[in-house]
Amino acid sequence: MKYLITGATGNLGEKVTRWLRTMTPETNIRVGIHNLKKADKFSDLAVEKVKLDYFDLNTLKEAVAGVDLVIYIPSITYNLQKRITEFENVLQVVKEAKSKLIFVSFFADQENNPFADCKIKLNT
Repeated sequence: MKYLITGATGNLGEKVTRWLRTMTPETNIRVGIHNLKKADKFSDLAVEKVKLDYFDLNTLKEAVAGVDLVIYIPSITYNLQKRITEFENVLQVVKEAKSKLIFVSFFADQENNPFADCKIKLNT
């Protein structure tokens, strides 16, 4: 099974990526990265790194191509219209690709984000 994790370089996205690799080979994991300068965050992993922009359908389609399950972690934005458009774009591309979708979200993009300093210790 091939997985795509969107928002992978964010706090939650990185934790999901590192957790998922305990359950499947890293080669089954593709990480969607908005700013490829942050791709070195995963230099210690054999995951596939791809450019992904929620507002560019071409990068979304390329990222989702061949993926069985998209783990969608939304961007951090307070602009409701942008959040809706972002989600609609992801839904459209996932539907076209006939992939499955898991939506992962929480209200932790506020100033006092309780997960900002969260450290997850993995038994690997």
